[in-house]
Amino acid sequence: MPGKTGAQYTGYVSMLVMGVLPVSPPASYSTYRRIRKHPTIALARKLSMAPILRAKWGIEGPDARDEVVEMAGEVIGRLRSPFLRHILPNLYDYGFSGMEQYQTEGNVPQLKGLLSEGIQVLVDSSGNFLGLRVSNLSSALPTDLGVRESVFLGMDAEAGSFYGTGYLEIARSSHSAWEDVAGVASRYDLKVAGSHLVLYYPPGKSIDGMGVEKENSILAGELLGVLESSGSAAIQDESPQYLESLNKTLPPRWHVEYISDPSPRQTSFIERMRYLDVLLVRSFGLPERAVLEGEFGTKAEAVAHQNLAMQVMESLHDLLTEEFDRQVLSPHLALMFGREPASRVWISAGPISNEGMIYSREVAGRILEKDPSSLDLDALLDEIGLPKKETITGVK
Repeated sequence: MPGKTGAQYTGYVSMLVMGVLPVSPPASYSTYRRIRKHPTIALARKLSMAPILRAKWGIEGPDARDEVVEMAGEVIGRLRSPFLRHILPNLYDYGFSGMEQYQTEGNVPQLKGLLSEGIQVLVDSSGNFLGLRVSNLSSALPTDLGVRESVFLGMDAEAGSFYGTGYLEIARSSHSAWEDVAGVASRYDLKVAGSHLVLYYPPGKSIDGMGVEKENSILAGELLGVLESSGSAAIQDESPQYLESLNKTLPPRWHVEYISDPSPRQTSFIERMRYLDVLLVRSFGLPERAVLEGEFGTKAEAVAHQNLAMQVMESLHDLLTEEFDRQVLSPHLALMFGREPASRVWISAGPISNEGMIYSREVAGRILEKDPSSLDLDALLDEIGLPKKETITGVK
């Protein structure tokens, strides 16, 4: 039975024009590129990507032919790194990422990264993915890539929006608040927290040193200019004695006071910026104690936070593995061997943490001791990251 619903749209998409779903992020790409330069965001971004990039992929296919499994290993070995190193940062930054895929001479698969702001998703009247429209610097006309020619992923995308939500968009409001607090603290350091001279003068006019009668407001401004040009350091170092002698030389009802702000308001700025740093780290799915230095709590709590962070990374790693299998590996194997042989091979995501790797190796060791024939040895060694002998005369 065919589906009945048509294309769906999120709030910022008002209409479908020429089959193209336009990119309408609430912030510009230049804003996202500026945000990712923030030290806390740069740290959280790298720490959350590194375990996924270092993880292993295993090949499973107990009923697959040897040449199909071998071809799958070649495709993964060639394309896994460029796939992850382009897709993963773009998912973090913008919420979506796209690549062009094609075959060179000899049907060797290739992947080419696409600039995110040059991508538009093509959909049909039912909202199904039809490929990508890519802007080119070398041509006034964009290039359309079909489903088999493109790779596209959106993270946490709603129905009707393929573009998803990036971690930088989640961090954007907290980053803006962090910059506001930093700006206020800087102004406080330069203006509010400094020491100042205050000159009190009476209304009316007075005669200056040259015998010219002037408004007291004008004379006060000239006097302050003289005091500032003489250097504030001497006034700050000898303020009580200096001000006492200065007040004696001033006309009656004229006097100078030396004031400063003794309140410890800078502490509140520091605490506020620390809290915003915590929010920036959380934007990447990381509990703060997994990244930032903790002031309270036990080491066990910090380890628990790290385990939670690893679970978030594991789920994203699973998604990337499944999409590489669906969009890259399976279509290529189907092209080379047909759909049925290609369906007998798939990728399994290995653990991304050392603890998970050690646990998997322990479990594998116990199973190998009791019933080694029940395991696909090649797939197991790939998944747990242990070396294996190369194929020699058809025997492994």
